[in-house]
Amino acid sequence: MQEHTSSDLDYKATSSLALNGGTIKDAALNAATLTLASPGDPNSLGDNKALIVDTTVPTVTGVTSTTSNRSYKQGQTIAITIGFSEVVNVTGTPQLTLETGGSDAVVNYSSGTGSNTLTFNYTIGAGAYFF
Repeated sequence: MQEHTSSDLDYKATSSLALNGGTIKDAALNAATLTLASPGDPNSLGDNKALIVDTTVPTVTGVTSTTSNRSYKQGQTIAITIGFSEVVNVTGTPQLTLETGGSDAVVNYSSGTGSNTLTFNYTIGAGAYFF
């Protein structure tokens, strides 16, 4: 599969429409003129629509927390944020596994879809204390 990226999708040239063995005719069987408007000109695809083809994969740019540095105990929440290189949209429930000592904690995605930062809220369970 070939990758394509375009900031504003348009066809290549005025001759980009080809019959490829087919026909385009009106009801009186007159063959259609296939000349397209110049790319970017009025009536071209690029002029009429802003279609963006994005094949760049978002990547993690950093992991941090918006929660203050201090001690936390059972029942308190620590917000973990993951930054991405571009805006991301979330479906389902992504999870983040945290190393918490005795057993790992799996934290569900909380918020951030439509932005470049996702938040996972970790509510501290019984017997856990963080400094």
